[in-house]
Order: sequence, then C-alpha cells, then structure tokens
Amino acid sequence: MTGSPAGVDPTAEIGCGYGTFTVPISRAVPGEVHAFDIEPTMIARAGENGRASGLTNIQFHQRDVLESGTGLSDGSMQTVLLFNILHSRQNRSFPAEAARVLRESGSVRIIHWRNDIETPRGPRRDDRPDLASIIDDAGGLGLRLDGTP
Repeated sequence: MTGSPAGVDPTAEIGCGYGTFTVPISRAVPGEVHAFDIEPTMIARAGENGRASGLTNIQFHQRDVLESGTGLSDGSMQTVLLFNILHSRQNRSFPAEAARVLRESGSVRIIHWRNDIETPRGPRRDDRPDLASIIDDAGGLGLRLDGTP
C-alpha cells in the first residue's frame, strides 16, 4: 500500500493475530490503529512485527472482545476490520461491536476464509460462515452492504 487512503482512520482490527494485516494497514494510514487479540502470544508477536517495521501508530490490546467488547468509545472508529475472525459460534458479537464503535460515516471491512474449498490454513470448513450467514449476522445492526463480495 502506498499513500494514505482517505477517511480510513482511526481504525480498529478485531483479531489481529500476528499483525499480518495490521502492519501494512498501519503503514498506509497516518492515524491510530487499535489491534485486538485474545491471545497474549499473538499480541506480543504483532507488537514485535509492528516495532520491527518502525510503526508507532498501533495500540495493541490483549482482550477477549467476545466477552467484554473492545473498550473503545461508541462511534469512535472510522474503519473496523473483521479479517478471518467470523468463525466463532457467536458470529453476531463481532459485527455488533464493530457497529457500536463505528462512526456514522465509517465502514466495516470483512474478509473471511471461503467455506467452499480446502485451504492450507484456517478454521475447519464447517466453522466458516458463508456470505449469506455473514450478511444475516450483521442484519439489524445499522450496517449496509456496499461493494462486491
């Protein structure tokens, strides 16, 4: 990514893992990026990756977002990333938290493992929701589908 995409920060990523998406996104935006993961080892690794890249705009949070949310203020984020995280049995919890912290003009970006093919990594295919399920889980949260799946 080069340059700064207009209107994407501040950003929150729920389920940052090793920082695979966090680090390049943080390079591309001048503002704050909040990265959340339940696993202390993931937060430590993502932090190492961010520091190794010289980034100072990432705040890492080791937190069980399903249990206690992000702790961010209502309407405080321009972008919320839900990347490869919707395989929880509580799929509605993450979009609901994203909708809560999202600014009115903001967007939730979703990427997820396909459930129609085997992949070398990722959750079991049976645990991967299809697009219709993701849309259904986000229903009634004040979010609208925009773009091409």
